[in-house]
Amino acid sequence: MGFLPKFSADSDLVVTATGDTRVQLWDAATGERVGAAMAHSGSVTSFDFAGDRLEVTLLDGRKYVWATHSPGEARRIWP
Repeated sequence: MGFLPKFSADSDLVVTATGDTRVQLWDAATGERVGAAMAHSGSVTSFDFAGDRLEVTLLDGRKYVWATHSPGEARRIWP
């Protein structure tokens, strides 16, 4: 399954799917990875920015929310 990259509202970050279960943040200005890929226990079906958070939905309907502007790394904040 492939996804188009999405930009954060401030255009500082880009998110891409790096595999069926992972998403990766990138620095839009430098093209450098921002932290490690965010791994999930199921297949990712969608992702989108909501302010300074990234919302990820899995095939089984589970949703995860990540804080994206933590220093150098995304941090899962829900669940």
